[in-house]
Amino acid sequence: IEYIFDNQHPDGRWEDFHLPPGCSDMWVTAFVGLSVRNAADRLGLTWCLPGLEHAADWLEKTKCTDCGWGYNLNCPPDADSTSYAIQFLRAMGRDLPSSTPKALESFMRPDGGVSTYAVADSSDCWGMSHTDVTPVAGMALLSELGGNTAIGDSMKKYVMEKQNDHGMWNSYWWNTPVYSTFQNLAFAVETGIPVR
Repeated sequence: IEYIFDNQHPDGRWEDFHLPPGCSDMWVTAFVGLSVRNAADRLGLTWCLPGLEHAADWLEKTKCTDCGWGYNLNCPPDADSTSYAIQFLRAMGRDLPSSTPKALESFMRPDGGVSTYAVADSSDCWGMSHTDVTPVAGMALLSELGGNTAIGDSMKKYVMEKQNDHGMWNSYWWNTPVYSTFQNLAFAVETGIPVR
């Protein structure tokens, strides 16, 4: 955790993934912030809070839209970045616009899954449901909507249907099923989904 804070930018953000659209700062700050907040809570590391507040301040100031975040400011909002930002900001006790759940719902697909981007064509890889995005969005959306809803039920059904014969969830954006499986298991535990 000290290493993570040693690599925090003076403005509060973290960045990684040097790809053609540039470095990721919104997604990375939200993901790292939520992860460190969870670890700090479990380990009683109160010294982390000022750095986490600084990261939350930066995220609040750098939204792509009124209620969405992206890979970085050069990219449109996406479900993954927005979901992590919602969870992190909520964990930090921050208020979010009342339109936030509706914005996240715009990434929902008819099969109950969540796409990375709100693309009309569900055969487009950006607009199809992803097993590595759906549970993250599910955690954010269910917390914003206050528990069980028809949307939550369709997401749970999607997650149950996508578990493979080995008990894992295949990933779209990652090279192994580890990240996707971890996220889906966390969502299953949180929502009471039976898994094999």
